Amino acid sequence: MEKKKCATVEIHPLHERGWLLQVSEEGSWPEQRRLLAMAEQLRAHPAVQEVVVGDGSLGLLLHEPDPEGHWPRQLRQTFAAVAHPEETGCLHRIPVVFDGPDLPEVAERCRLQPVELVEQLAAVEYRVWFTGFQPGFPYMRGLPGKLQLPRRTHPRERVPAGTLAMAGAFVAIYPFSSPGGWHLLGSTGVRLFDPDKQPPALLLPGDRVRLVPEAGA
Repeated sequence: MEKKKCATVEIHPLHERGWLLQVSEEGSWPEQRRLLAMAEQLRAHPAVQEVVVGDGSLGLLLHEPDPEGHWPRQLRQTFAAVAHPEETGCLHRIPVVFDGPDLPEVAERCRLQPVELVEQLAAVEYRVWFTGFQPGFPYMRGLPGKLQLPRRTHPRERVPAGTLAMAGAFVAIYPFSSPGGWHLLGSTGVRLFDPDKQPPALLLPGDRVRLVPEAGA
């Protein structure tokens, strides 16, 4: 029996108060879950100012410089200590009207009819990997490899809030209007970020998402 390969970590300095940890198993949910659990532990440390989790990476910002370089060892120890974090996250069913301007082109490039593309998008359970770019912007994995396309060559100046979009291995929903270079597939009326709620973001790292097609107005 082939022995399962363990994830390895690399740690790089960002500046005098920052470090970047990267795992070798990018795209692996168990390793991403370890990074999320690690981030929660680090945020409670008095020396830590900020922790940001990305795709297979964790950025650490300290309040003070680390001239002796103690934190790389601390990061490795913390990563090892969260080898088996508990599974967390809620399941969200997001209604989507699949009327995006890029849906026909994406379907054609994937050698599908638009209705077939919608069926395949709705058949998948997505996982929120991390958030960023905008408050509450969820980077969700789960998109089948045959549906993955690179970002658009020419970004749009404005993507409306509530737009469902995809690029590379990720699917996302824009909480706010902004420029964007992803493929626009549809829209939802669900509010993804509300500063008056706690937590303000609807979709949190670790949450699961199903897209539910609905008819347009």
